[in-house]
Order: sequence, then C-alpha cells, then structure tokens
Amino acid sequence: MPVVNLSVSSSSIEQGQSAILSWSSTDATSCTASGGWSGPRNTTDSQAVSPDATANYILTCNGAGGSVSDSVSVTVTTPPPPVPVVNLSVSSSSIDLGQSATLSWSSTDASSCTASGGWSGPRNTTDSQTISPIATANYFLTCNGAGGNVSDSVRVTVVAPLPVPTIVLTANITADDVIDGAEGAGTVAITGTVGGDAKVGDTVAVSVNGVNSTGQVLNGLSFSINVQGSSLLADPDRTVEATVTSTNSSGGTGTASDTESYTVNTSSGGATFACPDPLTPCYD
Repeated sequence: MPVVNLSVSSSSIEQGQSAILSWSSTDATSCTASGGWSGPRNTTDSQAVSPDATANYILTCNGAGGSVSDSVSVTVTTPPPPVPVVNLSVSSSSIDLGQSATLSWSSTDASSCTASGGWSGPRNTTDSQTISPIATANYFLTCNGAGGNVSDSVRVTVVAPLPVPTIVLTANITADDVIDGAEGAGTVAITGTVGGDAKVGDTVAVSVNGVNSTGQVLNGLSFSINVQGSSLLADPDRTVEATVTSTNSSGGTGTASDTESYTVNTSSGGATFACPDPLTPCYD
C-alpha cells in the first residue's frame, strides 16, 4: 500500500499571501491533486499556492498496492483595511498680521477629510489652501477611511506689529505755566492727550525731578496725573516728561514721550519758599 504525506507551511494566510504545499510518498507511481488544486503531480514535490478563499488541498497517490490520499486545509482571512495616514504642513508657522501662509496636506487610504479649528468644513484628501489669520490659531485636519480616522494639526502664530503711540503734553503745565508758592505746596495735574496706536487704559508715566507718577489713558484719549508741587519746585531743569506705553495683542509694546518746560516764581501765590537750588533762579 502506498504512503503519502502532504503538509502546508501555514494553515492560515491573509488574502493575497502564499503558502507552500509539500508532499512525499513511498510505493507510489503517480499522484493527482484535487480540491483547491488539480491535475497530476510528482510523487514528491512542493508547490506555492495563493488561494482567494479558504480551500482544502487533496493529494491522491496510486501504486501497485492501491491508492491513498492526504489533505490539508488553508484558511484565507481578509486583512483589516489600512488605517488612513494624513500629513498637514504649513509654509510658515509664524507670520506678521496681514501676511498669509499656505497649508498643504496629503493622505493615503482616506476617502474624506474635514477641517476644524482655525478653518472648517470638508476638504479634499490632498490639496493646499492659503490662509490669512488675524490671530494665532491651530489648524486641524481629520481624514476618514475604511480603516478608521486620523488627524494632524499645525499652529500658525500671528505676530502683531509693535504699536506706535503718540503723546502730547498740554502746552502750559499750569494756567500761566509758572509754578508759584501755593501750587508748590499742593499737587498739580499734568494733563495731555495720546494718539496713534494708544488706547484707553494704556499707562502714562509722568516724571518730575526723578519721581514717576503713573495713571491711565482716559476716555477721549486724554490723561490727568497729579504730581507733587514740591517736586516741580525742586526739579533743576524745570521740565516735565510724560511717556505712554501701549501693548498689542501679541504682548509687544511701544512707547512715546513728550516734554514740557515751565518756570517757577515763589514770590507769588501768598507764600514764600526758598529756591531748592541757589544756583537756579526761582523765576526763569
């Protein structure tokens, strides 16, 4: 009686893969394949198979003593669909306000893509788009396919230009632009206006005799900051300096300054004061 032995390198493969059938026989003069394969076969040999579906491979060998068969089964599984891949990039991750950047993206194994964040709506699976954001934004792209969904994102930082404020002190520090004894004993309001990129709430600093007094820009883009009259009397250069500081949405700052001179006369105003500096006349 003949003997036949049929084996397979892998009993389970994914669709599109191959397996090797190997067989040997003794006391056989011929062999015939059937099932998942067919036709005459050598009595000892091997063969690669790539079935599209699960199949049973049978080998029947004949000899003077009769015939005998052996078989193997190869299970074919369908592989899971591939997970999509998406790549989103930007031509420049930091731009000045008013400039543009280009978003470019590509994907594989995706049937649709959707934008969110700094942009929105359906997008082609591969494309590009020019954007001009007015503020820093994150751009997300989610692509879907049979194997699931995947996202990628980029961030575009928008840098606002530095503010350029202006400031103008009122021409006369006091009504007559002269600090007298009475004013030197109290406080004097230093006033003025701002413009350019200055805005309500910006900080104004007034410097007299090395002493800073601060306040904020008021409605109407004006300011009024009290300083000590004694500091005005003591200031040797008889000059008031005011500085406004403005901050933009990116945290950048810009400043502007103005100066205004004045004179001192302590013989008026109903009070008498000694000059702070003997070398500087009390009345210029």
